[in-house]
Amino acid sequence: MSQPVPPTNQPPETGGSPSTNATNQHFVAQHPDENSLKSAPADCRADSTFELEIQNQAQSGNPDQTTDADLVGLMESRDWFQSDQASERTYVAGRSPAGKAHDPVSERTRAILSELNLYATPGDRFDLQEQIAEGGMGIVWRAWDKLVGRPVAVKLLKEDFIGTDLLVRRFLAEARISGLLEHQGTIPVHAIGLLNDRQPFIAMRLIEGRSLQSLLDGRSCGSQDQMRFLKIFERICHAMAYAHDHHIIHRDLKPDNIIVGDYGIVKVTDWGLAKRLNYPGDLRYDFGRDPAEIPDSHSNPESDAQIGMLSGAETSWGTVFGTLAYLPPEQAQGKTDQVDKRADVFSLAAILCEILTGSPPYCGNEPAELYRRAARADLSDAFERLNRCSADNGLIQLAIKCLSPEPTDRCRNAGELAGRLTECLEADIRRSERDLVRFFDLSLDLFCIAGLNGYMRRVNVNFTRILGYTETTLLTLPFMHYVHPDDHQPTEQAMRTLGEGRPVVRFCNRYRHQDGHYILLEWTARSVPEEGLIYAAARKIETAEDAVFCS
Repeated sequence: MSQPVPPTNQPPETGGSPSTNATNQHFVAQHPDENSLKSAPADCRADSTFELEIQNQAQSGNPDQTTDADLVGLMESRDWFQSDQASERTYVAGRSPAGKAHDPVSERTRAILSELNLYATPGDRFDLQEQIAEGGMGIVWRAWDKLVGRPVAVKLLKEDFIGTDLLVRRFLAEARISGLLEHQGTIPVHAIGLLNDRQPFIAMRLIEGRSLQSLLDGRSCGSQDQMRFLKIFERICHAMAYAHDHHIIHRDLKPDNIIVGDYGIVKVTDWGLAKRLNYPGDLRYDFGRDPAEIPDSHSNPESDAQIGMLSGAETSWGTVFGTLAYLPPEQAQGKTDQVDKRADVFSLAAILCEILTGSPPYCGNEPAELYRRAARADLSDAFERLNRCSADNGLIQLAIKCLSPEPTDRCRNAGELAGRLTECLEADIRRSERDLVRFFDLSLDLFCIAGLNGYMRRVNVNFTRILGYTETTLLTLPFMHYVHPDDHQPTEQAMRTLGEGRPVVRFCNRYRHQDGHYILLEWTARSVPEEGLIYAAARKIETAEDAVFCS
């Protein structure tokens, strides 16, 4: 593999003050007080992932009694816990830095690969071409697979972390978990290996697209393109249903971790916080490891907290991880033993809330306040926004159900959520069809859907009433068959206008009645050229005064 020079990374500060640069904010406080909490990064909506190590006050499920001084431990926006931040994710070209020498072979990294039953692909199989994204834990490169002859995305663990066994495990376990998910909604992993026998990398399919967050942020209002985003959300739910069926939970679902590409491609990404369940109801696997393999955090909790280790079922130390704006209460309270598929359901419902209302459940600029709202399950604002939005009531009630503070009140897994979502969408379509039928049948005007090929596809009862023909007769013959010969040329010109995608307004021509006389009709029509359809409404001209306004 061609050898890049990794971007320079300054080591995180370990004091009580934040370290900030132009592209990324880093906050670490050993024992944060009120002032240090308020100085945390302001942007904690969708592109900052926070880990909080807290004592029993927060884990006890009574966050109302937790003060700033009680939040002992770490509160940080750790670089290695953040998801890839670029809106264009693995798709915005950057500069490829020059190479530099690496340290000798890391036997510990190879031992971890062996322990995880992973085969290390030789690093020289891939030519790194350009850096295209950077997240907290890794750097993503556009690369060329010389063995197969195809472009790929190669994610490298940052140099700062290759000496930390836990982070190497987490990085490699992400690849292993991703490899277990052979679904159209996940990104295939092609290979795992070591650059220069030292730096772990994951080679994946290169997906061209944008993050769901960037698409949502690009809306002019919360309801714009709602059906499009609901169909995207349906695909996200199906991808997570597959993961849940394979006993894998994501634990950091948010729009920034969803890639939307061309041709209907929707991918769930960033499985770095994922957990593999041994079987339903048993949370024994964390980042691919059994808790027996994880050092006892009670022996040195401060040390374990310092590296952000997530343990299975802690009693005296809890771990809060994820993104605050989408965080289920059990996760916010550090109850890691209670975080299961229903936690993912909550985060999915939080995404649905943002699609329907324009904002996630928890909004604000103060991380400490966002944390408290998440831990208390303070969803009053979210529920109020949902009840005020113009979405179908079935979708609103589904979002409220799955945002319930009580996990048992939510859908059991993403598969159940996907099924209920599909029912809501199909019911909405059926309602729209019924409304269209009523509109067609109850209107006093003539309505039709015609093809650019010159045939009517659908007419309302007024065509039969006014022209005297049966519906079958009207749909069988070209509509020019009914037009007065003197009106053929202007009608053909109107058809050309519609074929170009331009509307026709107040166009008049004469249609032959079944008994032979002609009726003057005034038309307004629009076309959808890519579908080859014309949607038209006509009214019968009764008086000479009305006829004056015909074009």
